[in-house]
Amino acid sequence: ERPAFDIHDVGRDILDTMESTLTNVRKRTSTGEKKVDKLSSQKNRVGFSAIFAKDCEDYEVCRVFLSTLMLCNCGNIAIHNGGDGERLAKDLQVELLDAMFQPPMETYLAPSEQVLVTDDKGKEN
Repeated sequence: ERPAFDIHDVGRDILDTMESTLTNVRKRTSTGEKKVDKLSSQKNRVGFSAIFAKDCEDYEVCRVFLSTLMLCNCGNIAIHNGGDGERLAKDLQVELLDAMFQPPMETYLAPSEQVLVTDDKGKEN
C-alpha cells in the first residue's frame, strides 16, 4: 500500500532539497524569509532528477513532478528545458526562485473578504 500523498509536504521537501543542493541560497533573514540570489539564476538550477531519490518508485516521481508544478504555480520555482533539440524529461531543469513556501489556500483571501484601501478622496488604490 502506498503512503498518503500530501502535496504541500512533498513541496517543502523539494524546496529543502534544492536549498541544500544549491550553494548560493542565502540564509534566512531576521523575519524568517529565505532569500535567493536572483542575479545568478543559472546557478540556482538543478536537474529534475536531483530532487528525488535515485531508487524511488515510479509513483513517487509522479508525486514529485506534480509538486514541482504546484511550486511553479506558487512562484517558488521555475521549470526550464535544459537540453538542446528534443524536449526530454531528463533535460528538465528546476530553478529555485523563492525558498519560503506558503501553501496557497492558507494565504488566500477571497475578494469579498479583502478590505479596500481608499485614499482621502474616497478613491480605491
